[in-house]
Amino acid sequence: MHKASRRRTWRKVHIAMDPVTQQITSCVLTPSTVHDSKAFFQLLKPLKDPVKRIYADGAYDNRTTHKFLFERQIKPFIPPSIDATLSYKKVFRTHLGRKRVIDPYPGLTWRNQAIEHKEQFTNRREGLNDWKRSSGYHLRSLVETTMMRFKRTFSDKLRSRLLSTQKTEAYIKCLILNKFIEMGLPHTVPVLYLPGKG
Repeated sequence: MHKASRRRTWRKVHIAMDPVTQQITSCVLTPSTVHDSKAFFQLLKPLKDPVKRIYADGAYDNRTTHKFLFERQIKPFIPPSIDATLSYKKVFRTHLGRKRVIDPYPGLTWRNQAIEHKEQFTNRREGLNDWKRSSGYHLRSLVETTMMRFKRTFSDKLRSRLLSTQKTEAYIKCLILNKFIEMGLPHTVPVLYLPGKG
């Protein structure tokens, strides 16, 4: 991405993974001009098992994504921006002499709850961090670990020249990485270190 020459460009690899098995469930490679939120829908298409929760970063925080997840009854854990405001809007309609309250944005309920949680704190960043801890959002860091694992194993370069073959190359690399994960992952345990005891 950085310091790219004029003859070379960079691609975005978007991955979705299961945090329990750490297996990559879908992979999408796009040009650098495609926004992350547009690749989001392509990531969910190949998933066969029902999805109950989505942990994604702030790039996916938009009305289209929330509406898409609401229609499929998927609970989103997407942090709103620091200066985000509530999207709830009350609309009153009179029918047969009675007023009814209609929420035009039902898909933004979870987002509004995150914003309300954040605004309980005097420092908005502190409130957002507290929301991340209380909601379990930090589970998303496993995606960063998987991406690091991907780059360490195959480097951050693509051998193919055409976009169509680059997509195939990225997909094959994800399949190989899944096989490596099936073979075994490192198991980390805390060790007590006593100075001078070796």
